[in-house]
This record gives sequence, structure tokens and C-alpha cells, in this order.
Amino acid sequence: MDKETLSHYGWAVITTIIISILLGFSSQFGLFVKDAFWNTVSGIGGLSDSALGEVDIDTRQYEYYSTLEKAVTDANNLTTENADVLKENKDQAVAGLCIENDKAYIKLFKNSTDTPQLELNQNTDINLNNHNIDFIEGGNLTSQNNLTLLNGNLKSHNSTRVINHLTDANSNQYDLNISNVNLNNITDADYPEKVFLVSSYAKNLYVEKMNIQSEQHNDKNMLGFKLNNTAGFNDIKNLNLNIVSKGKSATSSERDRGLQITGSSVLSDSKITMNTQQRSAYALYYHTDCENSTLNNVEINITDTSSNGVSIGIAHYGKNLNTNTANITVNAPNGSAYGIHLSNSTADNVVNTINNANVNIVSDNGYGITTNAAQTNINGGSYKADNHTGYIGGPAEIKDAYFECTGSGFGFYCGSKHNGVYYNDNIVNIYNTTIKGSPTSNISSGICTTWNISDYGNVGPR
Repeated sequence: MDKETLSHYGWAVITTIIISILLGFSSQFGLFVKDAFWNTVSGIGGLSDSALGEVDIDTRQYEYYSTLEKAVTDANNLTTENADVLKENKDQAVAGLCIENDKAYIKLFKNSTDTPQLELNQNTDINLNNHNIDFIEGGNLTSQNNLTLLNGNLKSHNSTRVINHLTDANSNQYDLNISNVNLNNITDADYPEKVFLVSSYAKNLYVEKMNIQSEQHNDKNMLGFKLNNTAGFNDIKNLNLNIVSKGKSATSSERDRGLQITGSSVLSDSKITMNTQQRSAYALYYHTDCENSTLNNVEINITDTSSNGVSIGIAHYGKNLNTNTANITVNAPNGSAYGIHLSNSTADNVVNTINNANVNIVSDNGYGITTNAAQTNINGGSYKADNHTGYIGGPAEIKDAYFECTGSGFGFYCGSKHNGVYYNDNIVNIYNTTIKGSPTSNISSGICTTWNISDYGNVGPR
């Protein structure tokens, strides 16, 4: 709107807005005023209804570039002096760049195709603006500073680290934020390297609404997230991670991992699906350096058709896991499977609390939940497996839960060593809990103990 038009019509528009607010668009007169307002604005500005709906509230003043990599180059120098698209031709630009307060803001205006490796060294926000970054083979996004990635799609092919944030453990003072991003990855059969879709040493990692689809054909295991900062905090919400692996493992110990986590973490409202045809998988792998881990409303599905493998829904080797509603299914008909595996026997101050976990294991050697922690609390939930529905080492409190042995295994077992020692107070207390064997199978033991179990006295192995 030019100054002359504004001088003629500006007060009329402002008055109309004020009247509309006072009377409300919901009233009959308000509806009339609303129509008059939009007709007035459309007539003054020459805008259609569809154009008004696309008005961008981003008020930054961008300079424009013909390629995303040119914008990244200038962003690394906190300058826009090499912008190569005139503002009057901005509809031809692929990307825009704005520098404010020593921070670079990059915005896509078109899809960035055949994109090489992008290396960022400044505090940078990238708004994909509902567009794509299509990397060339081996291309990726690397940052050595704070990085925010928003609103769009990444496509990668044969990239070792698709999002590679902070490659040096000593540069762990920066943050990584990812919001409303889709990542699609494919790895060819002849690609010789492991793949990490998101690798970071971030001080704080925040993920909100991320969808990852990855198909692996090579013989190297892969990780969806590899979070490396032992002092870091990871907050992940609304993650949908789907990994399909068709290649075998280079060694029998290599397994795909959905998320490998160190530091403290919260994972909420997320779904992890892993389909491995020739190697096993851990959906969640918590390193020994984990201090406090929380799960809220998480769904895990693993299908492992490999031979003699071991797949685990939650493998926690750190301290203090708190789970609030987790639905875990592991289908490994040719190998071993664990729903929840808590292995932290060397620490005497570990308390794991599992609330409302529903575990279903389909395997000839399946375990619903195993733990050897200093203290384990199981509240509610259901654990179904063919071998051990529960394998409880160390003291435990179990309330309002359901355990069912669906095969010919040992059922529910408790009272093994903690930290290599049998303790006199190594007691498992069970309240209002069902422990059930399969009516069609010859269960070796319904409840098997090596120490004390409340309500049953000192019951020896049987």
C-alpha cells in the first residue's frame, strides 16, 4: 500500500478494525462489518482472499540468494554482501538470509536440489518454510554452533551423518533445536560406513514433532539418534522414527539402535518402529553415563527376523529410569527378545520406576522385564513372554501388575544377586499382582526365587 493510498483510506481501515473488535465478528452486525473490512482491504490493496491467507508474519528483512549454499557461505561470515538475487526478483530466489545480533537466519523460498554438504559455524536458524533440502549423495548438514531447524523436509542418500551437530566433544556448550521436520534417508547396499541420522554433542537438545523414515541396505548397523554429551539434556517430543534394515551385521554384536542416549533425557508421545531382516535392534539404548531418563507415552515395535540375534525394546545401562506408559512389542521368532532390560548392577543408588508398561514378547527366548538394580518399582502394566515374564534381581516393589508366561519357560523369577552379592534384605514385595502361566504349555516354574519373596516366605528354587 503506497503512502497516497494510505492517506486516503488508512483511517477508514483502522476505524473498521476497531469497530469489528468491539462488536465481535460473531454478531450479525459483526459479520457485516467483517465482510466490509475484507472487501475494503482487498479493494485497496488489490489482494485476493487466497493471497491474504498467505501473508507471512516474518518481518525480517532478507537478502536473496540463488542457492542455499551461497546463503550458508555468507551466514558463516555474518554478512549478506554476496546476495546474488535482487529484491525485485525475489520470486526467483531459493533462499534468503538475514543477520541480526550476530545470528544468521536462513529461509527457504524454493526446494534446494542437488545440495552438497552444508557446514555452519555461526549461531544459525534455518526455516525450511515447508520446502525440501535434497542432498546429493553423501551430502549432509553440519553445525559447530547453536542450530535451529524448522518446518520442512530433508532427503539424504548415503550420508554417514545426516544432521551432524558438534563433532568435537569439547564444544558441547551449544544447543540443537529441531521442530516440525521430516527426514527421509536411504543407504545403498555397497555403502561402507555406519549411518547416524542425527548425531550431536548438544548441551541441550530439543525435538518437537519430527518424522524419520530410513531404509538401510548395507551391512553396517545404524543409529537414528546418537546423543553424545554425558552432561547434556535431551527433550524429545512427538518423534516418529521408522527404520527398515535389509542388510546383515558385520559382526554378531552389531545392532541397529533407534536412539542411543547419554546424559539426562525425556522422551514423550513418540513411536519407534524397527524392522530388521538380518540383524537385531535396540529401540532405546541408554548409555552407562545416563543419570536420569524419563519416558512418557512411548510406543515401541520391533520385528527382528534375523537368526540367533538379540533385540531389546528398552536397554537401560545408566541410573534411574522412570517410565510412564510404554507399549512395547518385540517379535523375534528366531532369536532372543527383551521388552525392558535394566542392567545397572554396579551402582548402589539406582532406582528404576516402571509405571504402566505393556510388554508383549514373541520369541522362543523372551523376557518381559529384567533388572538387577538396587531398587526397582513396577506399578501396573502387563508383561507377556514365553520364558521369563519377569526376571527381578535386587530388591523390588511390584504392585497391580500382570505377568503371563506364554511358553514353556521359567515364568517369574526373582532374588538373584545385586552387585555380585546376595543381600539379606534383597526382598521382592508383590501386591495385588497376577502371575500366570500358559494353560497349554508345560511351565517349568510359575514363581522361581533364590531368596525372599513376601507373602510366600523363604521359597527356594523350584
